[in-house]
Order: sequence, then C-alpha cells, then structure tokens
Amino acid sequence: MSRRLMLAAGLSSLLVIPAALRAAVESGPAKDGSAPMLHVDAFNDGERGGYCLTCSAGKKPTVVAFVRSADDPTKALLGELARQAESHKDQKLGAAVVIVGEGQETHALRSFIESEKLAIPAAVVPGGKELEKWRLNAEVGRTVVLIREHTVRASLADPSTEDVASQVGELCE
Repeated sequence: MSRRLMLAAGLSSLLVIPAALRAAVESGPAKDGSAPMLHVDAFNDGERGGYCLTCSAGKKPTVVAFVRSADDPTKALLGELARQAESHKDQKLGAAVVIVGEGQETHALRSFIESEKLAIPAAVVPGGKELEKWRLNAEVGRTVVLIREHTVRASLADPSTEDVASQVGELCE
C-alpha cells in the first residue's frame, strides 16, 4: 500500500471514530409509540399512594423522569421538573419521578426529594417487567419521557435542564 493511501486511510479513521462516539445515546420508549403502563407507589404524596402512572396521565401532558444517581445534574433536573409542573399548572401538566434501582444512590435520591419537599410524586422502582417496557438504557443516569394522550412525544437521555424546559413548553402548547 502506498504511503499516501495509508495516510489517507489513517486520517479518514480519525474523522470517523469521533463521529461514531458522538452518536446519540438513546433511552426510553420510541417517539409516537404508546406509553407503557407503570404502577408505582409515591413515597412523598400521602394522598396518592399506589397508582398507575400512565393511566393517571390520561390525555393531559405528562413528564416522567427516570433517575439512577444522586449527582448534581439529577438534582438540577428534579428541581426543573418541579418548576415546570408549577408553571404549567393551567395546562394540567402531570409530572413524576421514578427512582430506578436500589442501594445508596436510591437512598440519597429519596432523601433529597424528601428534604427539598419536591411537589411532584416520586417513587422507587427497583426493576421488573413493567420497567423493561420503558426501554431504559442502563448507561443513562437520567431519562425523561414526555407523554400526551397516552403517546410518547419524546424520550430524552441525560437532558440538560434547558432541554427539558423547552420540550415541556412544546408538550404543553
């Protein structure tokens, strides 16, 4: 192989590899698909208790955050969800947090939600068949699913608070 050809092949691979690494990570159900059922027991909403999250959404806009870690981006996301739920009360926006897993991170997230007195229902779901239907990527710490009329409008993997605010605004239009 000539030197120039080898150099060209090497440069091409340097350009292709970063593009592949930047490929969008996916988590959550497919857009325009039916929102899967999920039964939860909200630990911070005494009057609600156990309920079907998807069923209660009905035709109203709903945003569900599936979270795995108690890091700062997750805490910021939860705060943003509470703000969005409050600012879109007139549009009857439903919001919920589902803590996925067990262990220290789960305990830390639950403590954070309780200490901040977040005004959105939160539940812990360690796993199971119902959760599998949500197609959550185990490598993603935060998955936000936007639903309206039992249809998935968007699934966001590790979104910024700005992305969530923008998507919720569109969902509530």
